[in-house]
Amino acid sequence: MAAPAVNYNSDAVEHSPTPSYNSNSNSQLHQQNGTMAGQGQQLSASQSAKQTLDEMDNAGLSKFHLKTVLIAGSGFLCDGYDLQCIGMLTNLLGRLYYPDW
Repeated sequence: MAAPAVNYNSDAVEHSPTPSYNSNSNSQLHQQNGTMAGQGQQLSASQSAKQTLDEMDNAGLSKFHLKTVLIAGSGFLCDGYDLQCIGMLTNLLGRLYYPDW
């Protein structure tokens, strides 16, 4: 269950939900975060940050989040495997080409 929207300003009106991601999503998001629910009043930096964090807290999980976690996890796995292989191969190649050391 989503947490209720927090009202940081007594004059604030509940903000509209996060816009869908399309070609205009960045401009819509900046427009939404820059003004208070379309009233034309500029928000301070801390109010805008709080509003953005509230939207992030209330956003659900999507395929994008799963895809990001899988890509980051596979990169971490491949990096660890690569480091392990390089460590073993340098020892083996060193013994092969420099047996007297």
